[in-house]
Amino acid sequence: MQQNFTDISERFEETKKISNRQKARSFCDFIEREVLLVLGALTKGEEAITTQRAREIAKATLAHVNPQMDLGDLYINTIQLNKDFPELAPVVYKVMKEYEDHYHEKAVRHVSHLIKQRQYDQAQDVVMKVLEFKYT
Repeated sequence: MQQNFTDISERFEETKKISNRQKARSFCDFIEREVLLVLGALTKGEEAITTQRAREIAKATLAHVNPQMDLGDLYINTIQLNKDFPELAPVVYKVMKEYEDHYHEKAVRHVSHLIKQRQYDQAQDVVMKVLEFKYT
């Protein structure tokens, strides 16, 4: 009986890892798609950026946004792209909005649940992680 529970528990943990990888891959795809849209717009018109600048932005994006990263690293790295490439401000805004809409709200619910369970240290840890992501 104990062995069955252990097997089920291990399979459940593996399923959670796969689910998190899929979420990260999906978020990475979202970021890459948004960068492509911005680059497309930036390479047209009177004030178009150079092809070289577009290549630099694309290379930096691929270097900083990797589907093997977890969601937090994807978020942080995308925000940091804006430091060297202010042209990506619209992407950064969308990524921050996406994070706020989906992950921040889940964290608030999780903190509320932890407080109701009187797990104050864990609740504080979650709050600190949210603040770290929000202000990096």
